[in-house]
Amino acid sequence: MKQTSLYVLLLLMLLNSCGFLTEEDYYINASNYADSGDYLNAIVLLDKAIARKPDFKDALIYRGYCKSMLGQIKESTIDYKKALKLEPNNTLTLFNLAGNYNELENYEEGIKYYSKALQSKYVIACSAAPEGINLKLISPFDDSDETGYEIEECELYYWRGLSYYENKDYKSAIIDFQKSITQNYNTDTSYYYLGEIYVKEENIQKACEYFTLAANLGDVDAPEKLAKYCQNEAIKIK
Repeated sequence: MKQTSLYVLLLLMLLNSCGFLTEEDYYINASNYADSGDYLNAIVLLDKAIARKPDFKDALIYRGYCKSMLGQIKESTIDYKKALKLEPNNTLTLFNLAGNYNELENYEEGIKYYSKALQSKYVIACSAAPEGINLKLISPFDDSDETGYEIEECELYYWRGLSYYENKDYKSAIIDFQKSITQNYNTDTSYYYLGEIYVKEENIQKACEYFTLAANLGDVDAPEKLAKYCQNEAIKIK
């Protein structure tokens, strides 16, 4: 596999030396490498694409993704910020940038970018939302609704809820987890984190209600919490 990748890369270098490859060619070939998990070679080709076209937004986003997959979070963040200058309202870039700040344990910045993402161009309603929830785009835009930049609203609420939780803003975390639950997104883990919050707030009966809901939905950590906190509680599930 490595030998094949080397042959492909040498062929691309030969074609490049002859002037046959465009920045789009580099981007497409880089995506093939990334799809197979070869992020290093993907970055090599994305570097070439961006060298030819410095304002190649998709290549900057993709290179940021590849760098994050290699644990190069700070370098990835630089690429996302460059892409954001080209389209400040891009939901995917804002979402990935927020995730990077979470990785760096800078939860306040993570919350800031998740909040911006929720107000951005390509937010769509949650596909898992129950019947009766409006499934139209949250913020309609001129392009196709399959641009690759779309992030579901419920996913943004869930991840911002986690950021609030890690930042110890439990009141805000509760609101976001409840929104995630309302739209049927990660309901088991959302219930679990609500249980954790109420443990921290010393409301054990409420915590046990949520741990029970989480366990009933298959959360793997909830039974341990039930055993620890809820043996002597009269649990009333609302």
